Amino acid sequence: MIKIIQKEETHSQNYEWMSLYSLFSFANYFEPDNTCFGIVPTFNEYFVEAGHGFPMHPHQDMELFYLILSGEMEHKDSLGNEQILEAGYLQRISAGSGIARSAYNNGSDPLNYITIWMLPIAEKLAPSQEVKYFDKSLFQDKFFPIASNKHNGMMDANSPVRSNANGTIYRACFTNDKPHLFKPESTHQLIYVLSGSVTVNGTVLRAGGHARI
Repeated sequence: MIKIIQKEETHSQNYEWMSLYSLFSFANYFEPDNTCFGIVPTFNEYFVEAGHGFPMHPHQDMELFYLILSGEMEHKDSLGNEQILEAGYLQRISAGSGIARSAYNNGSDPLNYITIWMLPIAEKLAPSQEVKYFDKSLFQDKFFPIASNKHNGMMDANSPVRSNANGTIYRACFTNDKPHLFKPESTHQLIYVLSGSVTVNGTVLRAGGHARI
């Protein structure tokens, strides 16, 4: 079964300094029949104005992924990490037994990023984080894994960030209208369009829309 949901059907929340699109129930939005998809309880796209962000707040027993699309995010956490994340960077935080973090747009331009949360393989893991930049050439006209727990001990500059969740995040940038085949690894696949459009099983999916398979 393939369920197509366009951007205009996705729940949006708008504030003076931020807007976000939530694929599933989140914060002030709750829909009992739309709380998760497989091991993904949260998938949001954020737009944050310069000079604003989120103060230090706690997380526990969740794999958190932040993909920066444009602008820059200033990250700080209770492990002592302080980083400026720019477009192309993916951050993985294993909240485990407990971590606190803050995220601010202290740049001069709007910040646009994706947040994906996944349920971990176990509870009370040691908190950790990893940050990696993925050049566009790595996912040009192909599906390229940027986060996975299937690393087989082989880690290099182009390896996906390590994950403690039984799920893989792929990124792709297609520049032609040729068909691209994807071999499913699990019973749930989610496709989210960052820009442009793609055709999924004969249906055109526009930017901000997604497909649940």
